[in-house]
Amino acid sequence: GEKVGHKVMELQALRDKLGLSCITIHKWDSTEVLDVSADNTNCSIPPFGEETFVRVLVDVPCSALGQRPQLSIQSRYSQISSYPSYQWRFLADAARMCKVGGALVFSTCSLPTQENEGLVARLLRERSDMELVPAH
Repeated sequence: GEKVGHKVMELQALRDKLGLSCITIHKWDSTEVLDVSADNTNCSIPPFGEETFVRVLVDVPCSALGQRPQLSIQSRYSQISSYPSYQWRFLADAARMCKVGGALVFSTCSLPTQENEGLVARLLRERSDMELVPAH
């Protein structure tokens, strides 16, 4: 889900250009995309229930510290250190929406361990039914 209207239109245009008819893009606040009481057989309109999807891509908001250095922007430590807890909400919900035996891909454009390996390690500790597999 994307909650910014112009980004939704950009994503839809890219999807159409690439001919990816299996992708649906919603204008939705992704922090409210999981509803444990929702029917998990309906994957066309959010919110979604647990174990709704076979494949889930989680591209979370991040500090962008892996992008080209943005020397004009002075990020404060407190702002940067707040990302992992915010990102965890997305990752934990996405994991709950992924069917057993499905695939969950977690993506950021940041380099800090706290925004990447740290969150994946936490997920693996809290979800014994999930495992880390090599990317091919």
